[in-house]
Amino acid sequence: MKGFPEIVKALSDELKSLPPQKQVLVVQTLALRKDAGILPVLISAAEQGEVPVRLAAIRALPQIGDESAVPMLKKLAENENSRIKKAAVKALNFFTKS
Repeated sequence: MKGFPEIVKALSDELKSLPPQKQVLVVQTLALRKDAGILPVLISAAEQGEVPVRLAAIRALPQIGDESAVPMLKKLAENENSRIKKAAVKALNFFTKS
């Protein structure tokens, strides 16, 4: 999707209006772009919403590789939901190894 910023923007703008299952697909597709410009979208999706969407966003963050996501991941590593917590810890491990 590199070279198609208008498509990325359209997907980002529509993300929250989609059903959770489609949100997961959009998050995964945006992450394939490996562009730090989508970081705000991923962080927002990781922090709030349905658990599957949050998990997809958390798992996508290492693909982007932008360390500005680390503070949010540290916060999510303390989350009461064990799945969110586990995904955040795994994502943090990526950043601490690099």
